Amino acid sequence: MSLYRRHRRSCPRRSKGRAYQACLCPVWKDWESADGVRHSQSLKTTSWTTAERWAKGKTPNGNGKPKVEQLPFTPDEITRILAATARLKRQYSWLRSYALVILMRHTGLRMSDAIMLQKSHVGPEGLSLLAKKNGVPIVLPLPELVRVALDALPLPLGAVEGCPYYFHNGSSEPATSIGKLRALLGKVFKLAGVANGHPHRFRHTLASEILAAGFDTDYVADILGISHAVASRHYIKFTVGRQERIAEAMQRVQELRE
Repeated sequence: MSLYRRHRRSCPRRSKGRAYQACLCPVWKDWESADGVRHSQSLKTTSWTTAERWAKGKTPNGNGKPKVEQLPFTPDEITRILAATARLKRQYSWLRSYALVILMRHTGLRMSDAIMLQKSHVGPEGLSLLAKKNGVPIVLPLPELVRVALDALPLPLGAVEGCPYYFHNGSSEPATSIGKLRALLGKVFKLAGVANGHPHRFRHTLASEILAAGFDTDYVADILGISHAVASRHYIKFTVGRQERIAEAMQRVQELRE
């Protein structure tokens, strides 16, 4: 009998019913990052598979590889993604994927906030909601094409008349709706031929456009609903202006070498 199975039989924190294999006990694991720094971290997991990966010395993302930075979409990729939504066989899937892409493209909402968006969050002045991840208020103007796409959405499958959500049916678990729409966007990215397509890249795309327009990271933080430190650390890396400055610096270095 495995160590975990022996532990599970007497663990007071284990879930009941069908989820009996889950355990909420924290798993402590020492690991070494790519820069050679040693870390010690507690992982509260409902998946023992994840814990076993940690026990084998894998990195926190569970696959033994460094976390890949999310790059902004290029204008050509955005065009291909929007075109790919119309290539889905079912009109229901096409309308939902198109509205979701347009919404995240123009607001930078997280996937969870976009899918759990309620009709009451959209008013005459625009979008107003609290981010589910950190409770930060997000208040943004909403372009007309986003309103049109949201108004054209069919009633979610399994929803009753008067459902307050645009994408979620209000009866299933939110994680179920998020998983289904994430899979739908995966099909769209594949049809569009976009490598490493991920919904989070829409946030990076909007952030890079804000910075390219001459606004600083304070605006990025306010629009995306994140801290200023996170905006500076994660969203400034791949802006056009920054890459141009890097190219200029490398050119100067090359000139000095010559």
